[in-house]
Amino acid sequence: TIPILDSELTLGTWQGIYLWEHRKRPHRREVAVAII
Repeated sequence: TIPILDSELTLGTWQGIYLWEHRKRPHRREVAVAII
């Protein structure tokens, strides 16, 4: 869950959103976002 309020992220001082993937070989990845 990603908190959003008034069209802005509502993260605390030490909070963040990170995407980390560790692979030895290159891999194609697709990220899909749906906003309702």
